[in-house]
Amino acid sequence: MCAVTVIDKDMITLDSTNANVSNGVLTLKTKLNNKKIIIPSKINGQTITSIGSSAFSGCKKDAKYYVSNKSIRDLLINSNSSINANQIIIKA
Repeated sequence: MCAVTVIDKDMITLDSTNANVSNGVLTLKTKLNNKKIIIPSKINGQTITSIGSSAFSGCKKDAKYYVSNKSIRDLLINSNSSINANQIIIKA
């Protein structure tokens, strides 16, 4: 019996290839077309303390955001008025 790994093509985890954290501020390097976006609390060893005001402005309107804690959720809501709490899922 062999194991099969299913990759969700609609999901992306932010990392140093697609995002940047400078002085704690998260910005994206490219527009994301994914429906599920995982936002860690750190990228490349840098803790996220703020999210750039236009960081997720180009993302799909129905995107879901997966965050590791309430702090990141609050930063995300405060950074972009088009993202509401119903789009954000806290996953420990």
